[in-house]
Amino acid sequence: MPRTVPASNITDLSAPKFRIDMMRKTAKLVRDHGELWVPLLLIIGEFIDGLTKPQKNKVAEQYVAYLEANFPSLCKELGGKTFYDNFRVKAAHEFAVNPPFGLGRDADMKGVYVEKVLDEGKGEWTILNIDKLTDDFLRHLDAIS
Repeated sequence: MPRTVPASNITDLSAPKFRIDMMRKTAKLVRDHGELWVPLLLIIGEFIDGLTKPQKNKVAEQYVAYLEANFPSLCKELGGKTFYDNFRVKAAHEFAVNPPFGLGRDADMKGVYVEKVLDEGKGEWTILNIDKLTDDFLRHLDAIS
């Protein structure tokens, strides 16, 4: 016979409050570390995937639709499909963001969400402000909790 344990000892990932609290705490912790840019992108991208709950074979389409409905600033500045293809997918499958896309921090970007920059010798890059994305993500969690 299985032993009896308090409900507080069980991680119930199907409980919306528990899931959202874990997402919020994790995103803040990784952001506040300061140097974990790609892991921060990775977890936010995957957490959005979990919130989207896409049907099999419709992941990209439903992910982009979720972004468009809930992250309008990101979609206006970068585009939902561009984020999905060049940031979320690359972080999840390659633990990278491939040129000409990159990540920046708000301390350097000063509130700009997406910026085009020129890298001497490499051409134009599109830089996503990971701190602005994190702020948007945390606001979204507040709105749905």
